[in-house]
Amino acid sequence: MDWDASTIVTATGLLKIYNSFGFIYAFIVTVHCMSVIKPISIKLQYKTNDLAYAYMKVQHVISDLKAMRSNDQLLHDWYEQAEALANDIGVSPEVPRTVGRQQGRENVEYDSAETLL
Repeated sequence: MDWDASTIVTATGLLKIYNSFGFIYAFIVTVHCMSVIKPISIKLQYKTNDLAYAYMKVQHVISDLKAMRSNDQLLHDWYEQAEALANDIGVSPEVPRTVGRQQGRENVEYDSAETLL
C-alpha cells in the first residue's frame, strides 16, 4: 500500500501500545466494568424513567463497581485473563525496573507484574 509517512508512524505507535501488557490488562478491566454499566446506560435512555429511579440505579452501579475494585480474587482472575490473551499474541507482563530515584512510587523490588496492580 502507498501510505504517507504520518500514517505509518501513527500505525506503528498504535501497534506498540496495543502490544503492551498494560493496555491488554486495562482492556480486560474495561470490558468487565462496562458489563456492569451497560444495562443501566440502556435503561437511563428511556423517556419513562424518573430522576429518583435513575439516581437509585446509578448508586447501585457505583456500589457494584466499588465491590469489584475491592475484590482481590476478581482482579487476580482478570489478570489471568489478560495473561492468557497476552500469551496468544506473544506479549508477556513486564516487571518494572528499579531506578535510583522515583517520585510518586515506592522504590521497591517487584518479583511479578501482578504485584503492581
